[in-house]
Amino acid sequence: MASYDIFGKFYDAIMGDRAEATKSLREFIRKECPEAKNILELGCGTGSVLMHLANDYEVYGLDQSKQMLSVATKKVPQARLFRQDMVRFNLPERFDVICCVFDSINHVLRFTDWKQLFTSVYRHLSDGGVFIFDINTQNKLDRHIANLPGCTSSGTIL
Repeated sequence: MASYDIFGKFYDAIMGDRAEATKSLREFIRKECPEAKNILELGCGTGSVLMHLANDYEVYGLDQSKQMLSVATKKVPQARLFRQDMVRFNLPERFDVICCVFDSINHVLRFTDWKQLFTSVYRHLSDGGVFIFDINTQNKLDRHIANLPGCTSSGTIL
């Protein structure tokens, strides 16, 4: 996590405020869990997603990077933030929605950790709660490479 501790102060300038992407997440939540009151974001980083959800929900975030959480604390002061590993997290609350977006789940590299992550999520979901996540796949990565300026469709940099 040391790299995210270094990257934390530059993260928002590079990644943007996530407002547009959070609209899609909000639509998923309203469709799949319309009665949701609270949300936990795994790998919340600087809190950009939580910031856009905080007017509608009680928001919680979890991340391993001290620097990223420091930024999130300032950006979303009403959020309850925890410095823990998303695979084996343990919190006293249960949540209507747990999300792990912007491919954060790709940081989980071992199948045994995937199983533990899903166990941790299940243990923290309210009855009827939902887990929303996205993931990079080989096809998605190929599409990203093909659309980079200066790259051919095979991903070769010109």
